[in-house]
Formats: sequence, C-alpha cells, structure tokens
Amino acid sequence: MTTSQNSSPTCKPFNSAASFMIIGAIINLCLVLLFISGVDNPNPLWGQFWFIRPIIVITLAGAMAGFVVFKISSLWIPGSWKLVVGLFLSLLIYVFILWMSSVLGFAGTLWN
Repeated sequence: MTTSQNSSPTCKPFNSAASFMIIGAIINLCLVLLFISGVDNPNPLWGQFWFIRPIIVITLAGAMAGFVVFKISSLWIPGSWKLVVGLFLSLLIYVFILWMSSVLGFAGTLWN
C-alpha cells in the first residue's frame, strides 16, 4: 500500500513480482490439474504417483513465467505502442514457457 499526499491509502494489488508469480503459478496449476483429471486409467508403468512431477514442474514454470512477465511489464506504458508490444511479448513468452514445461512435466506419461 502506498499513501498519496492526502494521506489516504491506495492499494496496488499487482505491482510486485510475487503477485505476478502467484498468478502465473495458479494459471498453470489449473491447466495441469485439468489435464490430469482427464486420465481415467493411467498406465501401470507410470507408477502410483505419476502426477506429482507434472504438478510441480508446470506450476514452478508458471511462477517463472509470471516473473518474466513482471520484468517485461516495465514496457507497458498506457496509450503507447510499447503497451501492445509488451503485452504480445509477455503472452508469447508465457505460452512458450507453458508449452516447454508441459513437455518436461508430462514426459514419460501423457507426453509420448
């Protein structure tokens, strides 16, 4: 929270790296749980706890992607071409990290 000159507190909820990382991790966690919940009969060769690695890897990668988006957000200047470039670059990098973490997390199980 910051205070302005009239001493009224204002809240900026998404101005820290931690908030971007948490949002990125939650998005990836929801996506990985969606994929895992669709598996009715897992292959017995995967082991009993096959789903732990994808959950951990993809969620941590989402947090990393959120941090990257936070760093790129310095380009976001409202009313400028930098806003469009920053948003597009952030989305592109986030999707790329999501894709690579899905490959790494699901390797040997759902990703064959």
